[in-house]
Amino acid sequence: MAALTFRTALAQIEMALVRTLRLALLARETVADVAALEAVLVLGESGQPTVTDGQPIFVTAKGKNYQWSRSSEAVHDGDTVVRPAEVVVTQPGRWLLTASGVVTGYLKAVNYWQGETKKKEFQSRILAERPSLAVVWEGSDNSPRSTIPGAIYDYPCRFSVWCIDENLRPDYEVMLGSGYSSDASHPGVIAILGDVKAALADENKSRTDKLGLGGGVKLVALGAEDMEDADLAEKVMVLSLNVEVIGSIENRDADSEHQAVNSVYVQPQLGAANERGARDADNYVVSGLRVFPQVGLTATPTAGAVVVAGVEVPVTPAAHTFTAFSDTYLDVNAAGAITYVAVGNDDTEPAVTSGAIRVARIVTDGLGIVMYVPITSTARDFGEPFKALP
Repeated sequence: MAALTFRTALAQIEMALVRTLRLALLARETVADVAALEAVLVLGESGQPTVTDGQPIFVTAKGKNYQWSRSSEAVHDGDTVVRPAEVVVTQPGRWLLTASGVVTGYLKAVNYWQGETKKKEFQSRILAERPSLAVVWEGSDNSPRSTIPGAIYDYPCRFSVWCIDENLRPDYEVMLGSGYSSDASHPGVIAILGDVKAALADENKSRTDKLGLGGGVKLVALGAEDMEDADLAEKVMVLSLNVEVIGSIENRDADSEHQAVNSVYVQPQLGAANERGARDADNYVVSGLRVFPQVGLTATPTAGAVVVAGVEVPVTPAAHTFTAFSDTYLDVNAAGAITYVAVGNDDTEPAVTSGAIRVARIVTDGLGIVMYVPITSTARDFGEPFKALP
């Protein structure tokens, strides 16, 4: 699926939402295998497809659903793409393999709302098929999400999904459902709304392909539920579910200088201000440069890295013999060189070496190293990186 674009994002999202609900809940045929799928009739007398776009069909041999795409001209391979026998090679219309294993559904239709405002139009087009759904677009927003103006936008689209059912039994069956097995095809609007929530919540389990739009959708959020219409005489009821699909649109440049970011990994870190009392984002210890208490005055600080003036510098220390009964200050400059500045125990701290940061103080007595005191702030990696985007 192509990335979301300014020109077509709303259409892409609404069609994907409808196709997802059709795949999850529409009633469908079952055929034995791909050969039987090829034999399914899809054209009317005019030679045009009569199958609803997004209509699923379950193929037993695959254990999966195929979904009809009226506009697809993909190459038939007998597996992921199946061209019906009556559709010529140059004509659009293909069955496309999905990951869905839903064996059956019960809805008669999942419709697009096209702005009908008169009750007669509403009843004739949407309420005529029951049980069914109608996807109603309620509005969208554009929120910039980049330090480069015009580069990346969040695009939240708001929809109402109307759940429609009927039941002529005398009590509350149209809302609550019926205990009669013969009413299984009319489960009640509450059950239909619940099935819609489950289908859309499942989309959020996919980290990279929500609604089949690749990384173009970040979240499918479920919102308020409400009563839209009720005809108690005819035992017809409409409940609605508010749904917000949060898309992400990258306004790419025409040149090849800028590349799309497909994923971002985040490395957690443990930070400490230490004796400086505050973190300096341009000067701090990344790793290593520690000296551990020991008997004996000769020791080698651990290898590591520091950030000096905003630039990370690797440091590979050599062995150093510390002065007895002293406080030795460890300074590191932008070239990764270490300077040791020693004073007597508890004497006034000397000035920091020019062009360096002060990493730590090493305290000795007459026998060896007794204490390592970090001075500048630290930010050390903690655990493994994790994928934050998409």
